[in-house]
Amino acid sequence: MASIKTVAVAGGTGHLGAIVVEQLVKSGLFEVTVVTRGEKGGQIPAAVKMITVDYEYVDNLAEALRGFDAVVSVVAGHLSDLQRRLLDAAIIPGVKRFIPSWFGSDTRLPIVKESPLTSGKIKVAVSIQEKVSKGLIEYTSILGGPRVDWMMGSDYCMSIPKRHSTIQ
Repeated sequence: MASIKTVAVAGGTGHLGAIVVEQLVKSGLFEVTVVTRGEKGGQIPAAVKMITVDYEYVDNLAEALRGFDAVVSVVAGHLSDLQRRLLDAAIIPGVKRFIPSWFGSDTRLPIVKESPLTSGKIKVAVSIQEKVSKGLIEYTSILGGPRVDWMMGSDYCMSIPKRHSTIQ
């Protein structure tokens, strides 16, 4: 595996992204840059650079990702088209490793594949496998299971404190 020194984090100002950025910086092993749309977001550590880019165009993303060894995507899991643009953009300048936003359930499991909630992740997985099989990029998936603690305390899915549930 190639040595990873420079890491771009797409979605690094979001709820989970901020935690990922914090931990990458805390490790002391990487030079970390947040790649953002600039629409919103929280504070980033002083040691972190920020690049604002239009996520809609692969060429713009590719230029923003030039010079990085790895891209960590922490964009919302349902944004499968954006994930695939990030993947394609990472390949153009020769990024070595892509870490997709798959932090929940393992999409390789048949029961997970049947869920309509994972259809976007399945599309991303197929794209990644195609690129990897051609030797264009390496990837790492981090599967920690559903973030039930976050889902139950947020307004996104299930809120126990507010006693409501939202299905999208």
